[in-house]
Amino acid sequence: MNPLLFLWELPQNLLGLLVWLAVRKRVMGRETEGGRVFLRVPDFGLSLGNFIFWSMADPSAGSGPGTRPDNRAHEFGHSIQSARLGPLYLLAVGLPSVCRFLYARWHRRRLGRAWTRYFEGYPEKWADRLGERDGRHNA
Repeated sequence: MNPLLFLWELPQNLLGLLVWLAVRKRVMGRETEGGRVFLRVPDFGLSLGNFIFWSMADPSAGSGPGTRPDNRAHEFGHSIQSARLGPLYLLAVGLPSVCRFLYARWHRRRLGRAWTRYFEGYPEKWADRLGERDGRHNA
């Protein structure tokens, strides 16, 4: 692990550690790769610095069923965004991503179907492109 990168991403790393502690009993698997800790969880995806939480759940499905086999690569893409943006990541990527997730949930509840454009906009499409560049990070 690069200590300078860890400090560059310190806000995300602290939040990632807190999330890991909160969900540690639900973690289904753990791998370390390239200084990142990939934690498989049953029902969400989230990338915070060195901590990548991933599942087969599709965030665009809102609270309904859905699977997305490349979610691991997508969350890895968010970790690349974090490494590039450092302390700006939470505002520049985290906030828009949370807004898209909340809209997807609202869309599911209001209209009774998944919002199919979740991965088509910023910052999700960018994360997909970054995550796809390295095939080792696919599920």
